[in-house]
Amino acid sequence: MVRFVRVTYVRHSSCSNGTADVIDSRTSTSPPTGFSYKTFVPAPVTVGMCSGTPNYERFSSTWDRAKAWLKLVGN
Repeated sequence: MVRFVRVTYVRHSSCSNGTADVIDSRTSTSPPTGFSYKTFVPAPVTVGMCSGTPNYERFSSTWDRAKAWLKLVGN
């Protein structure tokens, strides 16, 4: 089973009129300005000798990578 983490985030615009984004997001079906996402999938760590099937990192490691990335882009 392959699990994944999808981080969805919005970067607020630095324009002086902050109400424009609020009004636009309420009246249109398109996502707000700055809306984005990043998907993290478990990285293959090793390949099985006999089967050739990759062994993936633990889910907690994938989750830690996602949290570290979010911390970096949030600054």
